[in-house]
Amino acid sequence: MRAGQRHSIGAGQSVPWRGKDPLGRLLLPARHWAPCSMLMFVDLSEVTGGAQLSLADSIRALLRRGEHVVVVGAEGIGKVLAGESGVEMVPVPGLSLRRDGRGLTRLIWRLRPVLKTIFRQRSPEVLCANGAISALAVSLLPGGRRRNLWYERDWRTPRPVLWWLKRRFDLTLCASDFVKARAGQGAVRIYNGFDWEALRQAAQHPLATDIGSWLHNRPFVVGAGTMVRWKRWELFLDVFQHLHRQHRELAAVILGEARDEEGRHYQQRLKAYAQKQGIAEHIFWAGTRANPFSVFAQARVLCHFAECEPFGRVVCESLALGTPVVVTTDGGGPLEIGDGVRHGFQAGEPDPQKLARLVGQLMNENGVELTSSWFERFAIDRHVKELSVLLRQQKKES
Repeated sequence: MRAGQRHSIGAGQSVPWRGKDPLGRLLLPARHWAPCSMLMFVDLSEVTGGAQLSLADSIRALLRRGEHVVVVGAEGIGKVLAGESGVEMVPVPGLSLRRDGRGLTRLIWRLRPVLKTIFRQRSPEVLCANGAISALAVSLLPGGRRRNLWYERDWRTPRPVLWWLKRRFDLTLCASDFVKARAGQGAVRIYNGFDWEALRQAAQHPLATDIGSWLHNRPFVVGAGTMVRWKRWELFLDVFQHLHRQHRELAAVILGEARDEEGRHYQQRLKAYAQKQGIAEHIFWAGTRANPFSVFAQARVLCHFAECEPFGRVVCESLALGTPVVVTTDGGGPLEIGDGVRHGFQAGEPDPQKLARLVGQLMNENGVELTSSWFERFAIDRHVKELSVLLRQQKKES
């Protein structure tokens, strides 16, 4: 933690929450819940992103509540849950497919016999598909009636696909009101949950040797996300260029990597652009890290300029670790995360000069101040209680 911060991660985490959840049902202590016979989660992504990290957090919390969890997953979720005790993993082949009709058809037909066999052997009480592609594969399988939920985690899902999935599934879950508004009537918002104590402990580790050696005690800003266009990395580079003109000692660390060939070409163009702008030697491309939290904790500011981010895990994590955050006014989910932040959060128009000015202001100010209700809203305990209400409801109606 940096000197002078006004709020630590521990603030408010022990404050009890009373009242009713957004569904109008009382959130009872864990001892009042009887586990389902079997909960099955399906995630067919071969890459690890925010959706897989959030699902893994949910699964770990459900396991602590005594649930029997089966995960039918490709490599993306498999990497996150590798070595996790108590979860039954059923691996399926990972497929790298374009998000178009032909790609989805290939996915469904190649996995159809595999999933059909798995469902017949396991016979889950409640099934939850993580993301639109996983939900599509599940929705087109024949078989007996089960209570199905799916998690919509992407604002890019085509509306015909949304319409189809809402008809085929009993319930649509969303991680933010931004995504819920697009999903339409009947969708339920449950914010992602975080284990604040585990986050704090992970952030206490020193910076990775390569990052620490390169920085050599220089102050730095950080950006985090996959190498896709809607993350608007060009805007990040433009903002950093403006910042570096005024703060010559400032560096930038970029966490994240490309998922496919298109992403790798995009990253190459970004590096060429940084070279052209004269800032390449001040940027460290760190790729994906198993523990990015020490980077978040030691950064001066997190710059998150994605267009219409469905949620924004890195925004939540950075604020909880005491690092100020700047987002764009068209950012989607991160704007909701900013509710309840008294100090250390700014949103600006996607203009490099204006955003650089906001980042500069936060660099010169004094950390982050959060309300206790903010910690409670994104706590893993509240998340899993709300999720358990829906799972019990689905079990009861089956």
